[in-house]
Amino acid sequence: MPQDKKEEALENLENDWENDPANARNWPTAKRWTAMLIVSLCTLIPPLASSMMAPGLPNLAVKYGIASPTIVALTLSIFLLSFALGPLVLAPLSEMYGRTWVPHIGNLITLGFSLGCAYAPTTNLQLHVAWQASSAFPFSKRPTRL
Repeated sequence: MPQDKKEEALENLENDWENDPANARNWPTAKRWTAMLIVSLCTLIPPLASSMMAPGLPNLAVKYGIASPTIVALTLSIFLLSFALGPLVLAPLSEMYGRTWVPHIGNLITLGFSLGCAYAPTTNLQLHVAWQASSAFPFSKRPTRL
């Protein structure tokens, strides 16, 4: 295809984008608000998870029989450290595989590890800390745009 035809095709594509139903600016108002609310909630929930865990640390200490406050604080610290390091791995993955699949799969993994942490049959602290770290890692990468 000649260069001028390629440029013309690109210009036509750009002109059609203004009327394209896939363009988010052409979506109905309800669809735009729904998309905005979903992305906002996906961005709100991960930091909220660590904030909800902090008041429950004394109950965690009682459940697992932990006497040291340092060890109790370690569970939240590991969660936050994993939460902070997750984007270093997950951001390149979302660039390679798309911004849709990485957060969706991360949500499923987080759900599995969170349930494992909540329903662990043992009172092993190391297992609990590992489940917490594993649940925060995929939870850390949230979509920032559609």
